[in-house]
Amino acid sequence: MNEVVILVRMLDFSYLNFYIKKFLTVEINNSFYQLPKETTFKLWAECVPEGFVFAVKASRFITHMKKLKDPQKTLPTFFKRVRNST
Repeated sequence: MNEVVILVRMLDFSYLNFYIKKFLTVEINNSFYQLPKETTFKLWAECVPEGFVFAVKASRFITHMKKLKDPQKTLPTFFKRVRNST
């Protein structure tokens, strides 16, 4: 797809409705700053067609503060939240 998409502020779930019509995946960026609640992940999953992929960005705590050290302590919480939501 040779298309550049620039989004002007969209409200509510209108951005997600736009994405699912144009793309097969979307990156979740807010997880870098704060991991969404499990219920939020579940709601997003319910709003997209089967096969749609969410690329969840790792939190800055894991990547920048811990600098990827001690992953056995930081990754389980992250993966548990994401996996239990699908």
